[in-house]
Amino acid sequence: MFEAAKTSAAAAAEASPVYEYEPDEEEILAELLPRNIAVQIFRALLENNASFYGAQMSAMDKRHPQRRDMIRKQTLRYNRTRQAMITKELIEINLRRRGAVA
Repeated sequence: MFEAAKTSAAAAAEASPVYEYEPDEEEILAELLPRNIAVQIFRALLENNASFYGAQMSAMDKRHPQRRDMIRKQTLRYNRTRQAMITKELIEINLRRRGAVA
C-alpha cells in the first residue's frame, strides 16, 4: 500500500510540467528585485510619515485641555484688568465731582 502511494507520487512529480520562462529567470529577477527593494523603501518612508503625523495629532490632543485652561486664565486676567480700569475711572470721576461740590 505504501509502495503504491510512493510510486503514484513519483509519477505525479515526473508528470508535472516544466515551465520555461521568457525572458529567463535571471533576467526576471534582475528586473523585479530592484523594484521590490524600491517598493519596500517607499513603504518604510510612508510608514515613517504616518507615524510622524500620528504623534503630532496625539501631542495636539494632549495639549487641548491645557490650551482651554490657558485661554480661560487669560480671559479672566483681561476681564479683571478691564474692571480695575473702569473702577479707577469711576473713583476719579467721583473725586472730581466731590472736589467741585466742596
